[in-house]
Amino acid sequence: MNEEQSFWTLSVIIQNFLPEGMYDVTMEGANIDQAVLMILVMERLPIIWTKFSNGATSVELDEGSGLPTVTLVTSHWFLTLFINILPVESILRVWDCFFYEGRKILFRVALTILRQHEAEIAKIDDPVEVFQVVQNIPKRLIDCHKLMEACFKRMGSFDLTTKEIDRRYDQFRAKRKIARVAAQASRSALRDPKK
Repeated sequence: MNEEQSFWTLSVIIQNFLPEGMYDVTMEGANIDQAVLMILVMERLPIIWTKFSNGATSVELDEGSGLPTVTLVTSHWFLTLFINILPVESILRVWDCFFYEGRKILFRVALTILRQHEAEIAKIDDPVEVFQVVQNIPKRLIDCHKLMEACFKRMGSFDLTTKEIDRRYDQFRAKRKIARVAAQASRSALRDPKK
């Protein structure tokens, strides 16, 4: 692509494919994507969730960010659309699916990567080591055919729809909005105690 085509492609990706606020100062879109991913991990990969969560039984998205530490790794997967995460041939296959099916493919790929290495993650007890293993797993996925076959295998648990992801995204966005309004009301009450 020439420079102009690259610019417009990037513009379309950011405006049409990715959630609002993905790359702004608050990174709200990126945080909510990670909350949705962690909910999916909790529901569909409970063994991995126990390694990620340090005993947490839910995913909270508050100003103190109740997200597991491993989201520092997985958020990078989503922010870069797996560039420099997966080998080039795999990235191209993921991007083909991304342009055809939308952002739900990012969740499917992330869940598949974790599921394929569930036994390896389950053996680890040290949270720092879990972080390092999850960070290094994608680089070892050199067989793009195997990865994509696993992503689209009809096993029920990873059949994700855009509607399901959007519903969960809207739930977290609404929770976040309520929390912001409550925080504003609290700050306002502290400034003017007569109210």
